[in-house]
Amino acid sequence: MVKDVTQLTWSNIHNGIDQLVNKLTVDNYTPDVVITIGRGGLIPGALLTYKFNVKTVHNFSVQTYNDDDVKTHAIICTQEPGRSLEIKHRDSKVLVVDDISDSGHTLEYIKNELSTNYGLNKIKFATLYTKKSTSFTPDYFVTEFPDESWVVFPWE
Repeated sequence: MVKDVTQLTWSNIHNGIDQLVNKLTVDNYTPDVVITIGRGGLIPGALLTYKFNVKTVHNFSVQTYNDDDVKTHAIICTQEPGRSLEIKHRDSKVLVVDDISDSGHTLEYIKNELSTNYGLNKIKFATLYTKKSTSFTPDYFVTEFPDESWVVFPWE
């Protein structure tokens, strides 16, 4: 049950991106490739590509909510990265970007797909936010929200 709603601003997003850049820089992890998770990770991913001057961007779109915005237990893949990711970037540093790790199921699914089906072995995950009981904690994130929080992004 949602107890509180957090309405994020563009300032929150840009500040969070700067914090992610700092964390990645301190960790000496400069991505060669960015994979955005559509739809929520498209904007944070694009912002990070500009900060790191990454030219190779792929999108991996999955859906865990139905058309009525009700969370389902199924993951529906609506767009996968192209096979050039597997062929050209197997040994590249790949950063997967999403807006939030809520349940963690999406990120777990994508990690499995990228490592098993694409053979990528230098994958890191970054989200702006996580929820306290997410099953997948990204390598980099900015803020953890309580499970009862509903986070609203400025692009929604």
